[in-house]
Amino acid sequence: MRKITRYQNFLLEEVTGNPRIDQDLDANDQGMVYGIVDILKRVNDKENRLEIAKHMISTFKNEKISFPYDEFFKMCGLDPKYIDDNETR
Repeated sequence: MRKITRYQNFLLEEVTGNPRIDQDLDANDQGMVYGIVDILKRVNDKENRLEIAKHMISTFKNEKISFPYDEFFKMCGLDPKYIDDNETR
């Protein structure tokens, strides 16, 4: 039996999605959001990742793509307490 590494387990979590996000988005938007999460998780510097994630939330809001942004932050490995409504409007 082949062992699954931690990284592979993490990828399996991404594939299953996030029910709180999935309920608010259609399949195309889900794919886009999860793709962005995957890219952001590759940004090693947390400050840069945080800045990009905030920018993406602002973009989602401008495009009227609404879902629990705190879940987006969690999936990106960021603490949702850093979501600032003023920066993400």
